[in-house]
Amino acid sequence: MATGAQLAAMEEAMPHLRAGAAFLHRTLRPGLTERQAADALRAFFRPRGHRNWAFRFIIAAGPSAAEPHHAPGRRRLKRGDMVVCDFGLRIRHTATDMTRTFLLGPPSRKLRHAYQSVLAAQHRATRRLKPGAAGAALDALARRSLDRAGFRRQFIHGLGHGVGYNIHEPPWLSPRKKSILRSGDVVTVEPGVYRKDWGGIRIEDMYLITRRGSRQLTRVPSSLASAIIPV
Repeated sequence: MATGAQLAAMEEAMPHLRAGAAFLHRTLRPGLTERQAADALRAFFRPRGHRNWAFRFIIAAGPSAAEPHHAPGRRRLKRGDMVVCDFGLRIRHTATDMTRTFLLGPPSRKLRHAYQSVLAAQHRATRRLKPGAAGAALDALARRSLDRAGFRRQFIHGLGHGVGYNIHEPPWLSPRKKSILRSGDVVTVEPGVYRKDWGGIRIEDMYLITRRGSRQLTRVPSSLASAIIPV
């Protein structure tokens, strides 16, 4: 359960995370390497007073995006790539975490379907966020949604986790760990699909569990239209 101080730190980080996502949207272009993109994002945050990262930023383009925790490397972005960008700030020892997947150029029908399927799975799970909800049941709901969309066994990690002083902490939205959500918890919801030699898509937001439901903290556009970068 997040303390008042932790929640205040998270709220303080949110406009900076939104600005970071907007920076990536206007910066990611063919020819840039994953490592250069990650360095550019850190350089963007520093003048805004941020030098503490919640974790090592993930920039994963094309086939690299099939690895959920890919370390940015020398691969150059290409037109047609999906680019998974997972980043977070740490303010007063409190972590934040979000992911957006950007699409370089007009996506194929297959890529559109994959993106919209991940987004739909997230929406189905977040509508059930509330005190008393079981993390495993929420994970199963998102997993069934992706199964029906044709991505059976391509969602290869848990749906989400708590965030606080640690980037990963209880409660867990996972089939492997039993957790029940309580009012005051802050959790991520991050469904994804991954396939070797193709790539991956993940959309991640943070939510505060309230007395009657939940409130999204990372109010960053995630529609298909907002994900497309014209190149």
